[in-house]
Amino acid sequence: MAFGHCFHILDKDGNHIGTVKESVFAFLPRFDIYIDNVHQGSIRREFAFFKPKFTMDFKGWELNGDFMEWDYEIVNSAGEVIASVSKELFKLTDTYSIDVKNTEDALSALLMVIAIDAEKCSNR
Repeated sequence: MAFGHCFHILDKDGNHIGTVKESVFAFLPRFDIYIDNVHQGSIRREFAFFKPKFTMDFKGWELNGDFMEWDYEIVNSAGEVIASVSKELFKLTDTYSIDVKNTEDALSALLMVIAIDAEKCSNR
């Protein structure tokens, strides 16, 4: 029996390469990110009145943009864009486009987007 969201990412050969797991004993939603079963950091929702605010302890990355409409960028500590994320409209399910600048950041960016989407789902 499990509580909270838990997403496992597998490579094309079926090998486990990443996990996003919700911490259910936190006051506000918190998601821990694991790559190859090693804890890499976390994303936490902060209390805010009008628009979502996240605190991240993950690679020194930050989010810029409009989280409510799901158009945002993931940037590094130097302000360089790691990935651009946008929600595709007129789809039956939540569908996102993720444009990652460097392929070595693709898994980390995907895990971050999954964590943010799961947090939004938790608040519905």
